[in-house]
Amino acid sequence: MDNPSLHAKLDEFIADAYEDAILLAAKEKGMEESAFPAEYSYRQEDLLNPEFYPDLPH
Repeated sequence: MDNPSLHAKLDEFIADAYEDAILLAAKEKGMEESAFPAEYSYRQEDLLNPEFYPDLPH
């Protein structure tokens, strides 16, 4: 990431997005939020690496 000030906040942004995703997925699937892992299991480096997503065209 080229912007150091954003880099410092990236973990916070990812955590917030994950919480939102859990809420949406639970509502969509009619499941309890507790059915999903409380924390995301991916490293920041993985999420920023296009090679990490093997099923997507590169």
